[in-house]
Amino acid sequence: MVAIFLYKNRKLQQRICWVSLLTEILLLIGYYQTMKNFGEAKLALGSVLHGIIMISILFAIFGIRKDEKIIAESDRLR
Repeated sequence: MVAIFLYKNRKLQQRICWVSLLTEILLLIGYYQTMKNFGEAKLALGSVLHGIIMISILFAIFGIRKDEKIIAESDRLR
């Protein structure tokens, strides 16, 4: 949520997105490691939400890169 309001500082916004993506990956790995320890476990809704969150963060990163390209092109035209 913090990254949304940092639209004026896109580099920081992108760093926050990469850190949150790494955190989500670590949480997902931890979830599966814990699930293996319990033997017979089923996937819960929480594990699916982690996947959706990671995909959303990737879309945000691609959008930030796209914005950077647009701004670079507009600066070049000036």
